[in-house]
Amino acid sequence: MLLGTGMRRGEALALQWQNVDIDAGELRVRGTLVRTGDGLVIQPPKTNNGWRPIPLSPPVVAALKQQRQQQRIERLAAGMSWVATDYVFTTVAGTPLDPRNVSRWFSALAQRAGVQGSMHATRHTALSSMVNAGVPMPVVSRVAGHESINITVDIYGHVSEQAARDAVAAAASSLGL
Repeated sequence: MLLGTGMRRGEALALQWQNVDIDAGELRVRGTLVRTGDGLVIQPPKTNNGWRPIPLSPPVVAALKQQRQQQRIERLAAGMSWVATDYVFTTVAGTPLDPRNVSRWFSALAQRAGVQGSMHATRHTALSSMVNAGVPMPVVSRVAGHESINITVDIYGHVSEQAARDAVAAAASSLGL
């Protein structure tokens, strides 16, 4: 999910089914799940631009369909102890996942796979991949939910030296050089 959308961990964990339109292939970011002194709560997105739609690729749609089916199975298994929360990602009892536990799980999984990096690195990888694929910076910035395109350019503008070479070659070609 994070690799396929560039979402932040807390945004994914705050995602509720009411904000997912599988048929349209889109979700809407409406908050971020954080642990406070009052427990797990949804807070507003990190930035004003954080309130955003994110289109979903076919593999992410398939993963969400699988998640919904798995959640139905867990709900049946939990019976009366199931807590109906509408969260997309839950414990086997239906309660929201603690962001710290998810990060620990991710770190253990990455270590077993021999991969270095934090869970936040999945966001960086997703957004860097968009830049490297030639997605215009304003589009990457919108998907990322950055407050300003300048933030996106500062973080991801350096990603592809090949893109700079391609730009110079394209300019030279269009000028007949």
